[in-house]
Amino acid sequence: MAQTIRVQLVEENDLAEAGLRCLLNEAPEIMLLPHVACDNQCANHCVQAEPDVIIMDMSFHAHCCLDCIRRILSKAPDIRILALGSNEDLTLPRMALQTGASGYIGRESSADMLLLAVNELAQGRRYVEPQTARLLEEGRNAGSTRNFDALSHREYEIMQMMLDGKSTKQIADILHISSHTVANHHTQIIKKMNVVNLVELTRMAIRQGLISA
Repeated sequence: MAQTIRVQLVEENDLAEAGLRCLLNEAPEIMLLPHVACDNQCANHCVQAEPDVIIMDMSFHAHCCLDCIRRILSKAPDIRILALGSNEDLTLPRMALQTGASGYIGRESSADMLLLAVNELAQGRRYVEPQTARLLEEGRNAGSTRNFDALSHREYEIMQMMLDGKSTKQIADILHISSHTVANHHTQIIKKMNVVNLVELTRMAIRQGLISA
């Protein structure tokens, strides 16, 4: 008998959640846990449920989802996270994988690919949709700095908090670094993204789907 895989959905859209649930219910090895929304309590709910694999749809609140991934893995590093999102822009898969997700597929992927990804993650392996994996590799080889790819992981983390409205001191306290270091990262972020201020940066993030308007 196949080992049961405890799967939890993090999904904001009711129709999308129903569709995913319908697909996953067809797999006898999968036991679906109650789904949760991506909010301030997302990480706590996920850790308490003790899933083997979390399927996290990043299409609606990417910024919140990236923060949720970080919080989940800081408390339960053995949980495997499969991120769903657009495969038209490499920013989301790159950041999801850097933050700690074990896999990434596009929301338009087939049911077979979704089930394959879940099973691969449950076995302790990584899985990235082949097309996305190829584009990520090409981007690395070409030294791509398109969109938010120019930012380091720490810069992206600080940018997330800036866009969330946190002050320099709050960010410094969360990351256990000095306010001066945060300010330096802020300057580098603005410079790398070629914007004038946080307002322009916010508009760019909205256009790229990292935060909602």
